[in-house]
Amino acid sequence: MIKTTSVLLVRQTLTACALLLMSFVSDAQAQVWEGTVGKSPVVMTLDPAAAKPSGEYFYRKHRHGIELSGTRAADGSIALEEWTRGPDAGSGRAHWQLASITVDTLTGEWIGSDKRLPIRLRRVAAATLPETGDPALAELRANDPYRFMQLHGMTLKADKLETVGDYRLQWPRSGIELFRVVSGYPAAKLPAINLSLARKQWQEVQSYLDCTASSMSDHESSATLRYIGRDALSVSLFASYYCGGAHPDFGDGPINLDAHTGRELALEDVLWLGKGTPPLYGDGNNQVWFDYRTKFFAPWVAEQMRKLYPEDVAGRSEDECSYDMSEFWDFPTWYITAKGVYIGAIFPRVGRMCDNPEWSILPWSLVDKHHGAVRIEP
Repeated sequence: MIKTTSVLLVRQTLTACALLLMSFVSDAQAQVWEGTVGKSPVVMTLDPAAAKPSGEYFYRKHRHGIELSGTRAADGSIALEEWTRGPDAGSGRAHWQLASITVDTLTGEWIGSDKRLPIRLRRVAAATLPETGDPALAELRANDPYRFMQLHGMTLKADKLETVGDYRLQWPRSGIELFRVVSGYPAAKLPAINLSLARKQWQEVQSYLDCTASSMSDHESSATLRYIGRDALSVSLFASYYCGGAHPDFGDGPINLDAHTGRELALEDVLWLGKGTPPLYGDGNNQVWFDYRTKFFAPWVAEQMRKLYPEDVAGRSEDECSYDMSEFWDFPTWYITAKGVYIGAIFPRVGRMCDNPEWSILPWSLVDKHHGAVRIEP
């Protein structure tokens, strides 16, 4: 059974676990290679011309990504070192020595603790990649061939049908819990909605593969439909996982979609306290967005929570969490509900058990006074 993880936005690292996009646009970018290490089929992404070569590869047998980084010698040969997650990541790493490098082939030797294996790779031409009927994988085929090759051939088989109000949902048979919408929305809108759900599902598969590269890893996840209606669709994707390092982790990474366009929504699309067009993370105004969240949005949310849920915010005993500090609300988990917009507080690691309290919903009567470009009428 395949289990997945979620991409979590937290204060400490706003861009953690983001996907690295590769392409064939120019030779200055990473290229995709396939062949063998010993007798084992592998796929690798690497730019052999880079001053400091780095990339990733996976064995086709298990698909887990293994990072590579290294140096180029004066004679043009490349030395790479493998990096994997887990408590043993710093010891006994294998090395690659690529001695023969041409436009279309790479050859060399894989050197482990007790054996040496020949490496033979050829460059993959985009035109030779297999076709796919999955629209999300088709996007990867065009824009990220390495990830496409990592995921192509895996199947997400349909299973049970569920009726939620006027909507019919098709859930998968595998452990990847993210449905497709079969009916309920106009037929013309379904492809865009389901494409966004498929993108998210394949991202979750990739996150699972990246996390479980270590033999010591552990990973479980579940999906919960939070809202489905005329204007929006929200699903929580909760994961608990250990991908190496000092501690296991957990969290919720919801996906919120505009039901009219299938576009994934930012919180500022739904709840906007400023004037004009809101800044969005990743649109080139990251500092403006950061300042808005920390200096204006978070204090406002904290104040609303004090008014709406005074006892919950304060904590009823010394053993309960206090949610009074605005910094807990600056980069929250969020999703849409029938009652309003859920805003989930995020704590530093030492207080993670206080994350995402059940009660912290801003009612629609309040949200409607500060709605963004997408106005939701539940």
